[in-house]
Formats: sequence, structure tokens, C-alpha cells
Amino acid sequence: MVASERLVGTPGDDEIAGFDGNDRLDGDGGIDLARYAARRAEAHVVKTADGWSVSSAADGSDALTGVERLRFADTHVALDLAGHAGSVAKILGALFGKASLANAVYAGIGLSLLDGGMSYADLVTLAVSSDAFVQLAGGRTHGQFVDLVYRNVVGSAPDALQRGHFVGLLERGEQTQASLALLAAETALNAQQIEMAALALVGLPYEPFGT
Repeated sequence: MVASERLVGTPGDDEIAGFDGNDRLDGDGGIDLARYAARRAEAHVVKTADGWSVSSAADGSDALTGVERLRFADTHVALDLAGHAGSVAKILGALFGKASLANAVYAGIGLSLLDGGMSYADLVTLAVSSDAFVQLAGGRTHGQFVDLVYRNVVGSAPDALQRGHFVGLLERGEQTQASLALLAAETALNAQQIEMAALALVGLPYEPFGT
């Protein structure tokens, strides 16, 4: 698309660039990406009532609506914390710990799979079975699973009663590790641990997967 004061995307996925000057970018439907010449640290990204404002010396000041992703000269940022980016953030926090939200590769893999049609529940299942999760947990036993996820979500290790309760659910087949991980990811405690409210104001860094 060419530079203009107002750029409107299609109902599908679009990549939009306003370049220099002050523009209004409307992504319309799909998963839309706005492209910028500035580096992330050079840009001022602010959540607004109806979208986002992105400004820099290199690109001017843009008002964005219906735009889910940003591409800067040095990084990508996912803005859709009420959508796929939020799901990825919750999975990363619950299964890999808060620090993993800075892992742009992990975030990019999760976004690529959800954007491609994978369900939230299936992505949780894939994450639980991944070598990276098993390595963090120290193995595949129910106890190891509970210890890691509980610590990630609550911020401390479970006591014997709490550990026994969750391990019992798994051993009796009332829950699977995947279903329990999904419940953990959706808790308010997990949202607090990963500071979801603050994350929604700045976006989730990611590295595009498979491109």
C-alpha cells in the first residue's frame, strides 16, 4: 500500500506502512501489522481509547485502530493482549514462568500457531508436552508438573496438602496435565504474576516464526 494520510486494510491480514508524516492506520479485519522505520526504543507507543498511538522522529505520529502487530527496525510487538497475544502470554507465564515473556522466539511460535488456526487448548497441550517444559519441570511426573506450574502461577512452592490435591486430580484422571495447565493459565493469579494489565499497555515482543 502507498503512503497516505489514511490507510485502510482489507478484511484479511495486511501489512501497512504510513512512513513519515502523521497518518491514520485502520487494519480492518484479520491480523494486521503496521511497519515502522524506527527502532522500538526510538518510538513512543501509547494505548488509546480506540487503539494505539505510535510516534517517532523517523515515522511521524500515527493513530492506529484494528492493528494487532507492530514491526520496528529491530523487533516486533504484538498489541492484541485481548486476543492471541494475551493467550500466548498466559501460557508462557503459567508453564515457563514470568521471565519467559521476554523470550521473543517462544512468543513468536505461539502467535504463529494461534494465528494459523490452532486452538488455545491445543497450544497448551503442545506446550506441556514440549521438551522445553519437561526440562524446566525436571521430568514428566505429575508431581514435577504440579511443582513447576504452581510455583509459576502462585509465586511459591505448594505445601504438602496443596500438592497432594492437584497430584490426586491427575492420578485419578479427573484432570490431565494439559487441562490443569489451561485452568492455571486462566487464573487471576497468573494474570497478576505476569502483570497482564501492564503488559496490555506496552505489548508483547516476539520474533516471527517460520518467515
